Amino acid sequence: MKESDMTDEEKTEVMEKVAIGGIKFIMLFGHAKNDIAFDMEKAVRLDGDSGPYLQYAYARISSILSKVESSAEPNFDMLTESDWDLARKLNGFEYAVTKAAEELSPHYIAHYLLELASEFSGWYGVSSVKNADTGLMEARIELLKSVRQVIRNGLYLMGIEVLQKM
Repeated sequence: MKESDMTDEEKTEVMEKVAIGGIKFIMLFGHAKNDIAFDMEKAVRLDGDSGPYLQYAYARISSILSKVESSAEPNFDMLTESDWDLARKLNGFEYAVTKAAEELSPHYIAHYLLELASEFSGWYGVSSVKNADTGLMEARIELLKSVRQVIRNGLYLMGIEVLQKM
């Protein structure tokens, strides 16, 4: 989102949510038995191992989805290997949540979400949604909806708010 598209009030709200999300993520990222080395600059970065990176991935997917219209049936047979790699990455969420619950250690969710966001980022670099053939576009829309939902669910479990725009 362009900075000029947001009011000062919206910018302040986003900055607060990003800062709080960054702090929560750092607290939950490491194993519970390890000391926490808190670095505020690292905590609020939009790249790397940070909560804001995950919030940004969610906002970016939301932006992509807001720019396309779903009007036909998805054709999942048209998905590429890159699409399937991203789809397969979704399978790890249940395991991460189960391990986090069994060991009372949310770092499993944090690490999984970073892997998913990284996979999405790589996928986005080579895949088009808006310019794809209709059936493929629809399938990719469904894929992105799934990725966005998993990121939303994971952030919710960690107490981090999602942002529709950043």
